[in-house]
Amino acid sequence: MSADLLVDASPAAAMRAHFAQHRADLQRASAMVTLIDPSRLWASQVVHALADAAGQPVQRLHLRERATLRTLATVERTLVPRRGAEPLRVYQADIRASALESGL
Repeated sequence: MSADLLVDASPAAAMRAHFAQHRADLQRASAMVTLIDPSRLWASQVVHALADAAGQPVQRLHLRERATLRTLATVERTLVPRRGAEPLRVYQADIRASALESGL
């Protein structure tokens, strides 16, 4: 599953607004892991391996600049079912260097 989010101004503000609009329980804490991979070598593979092991899809959000449709960042997430608890959300973000200059 993949979705695009087009931004005009601040990419960070657009992402916050998107997640606020699509998640009704923002005030409730959830179990989540965010993978930080500055080398951009392994985090996506970990998300895909966990998704495969759990039989879950990988969801992608592509953050694109509206004027040029240039990809600023891609956020991937999957849900890992847990026994007796809510699913664990596992995220990773691939942020392009040019997006960092844009304030992401």
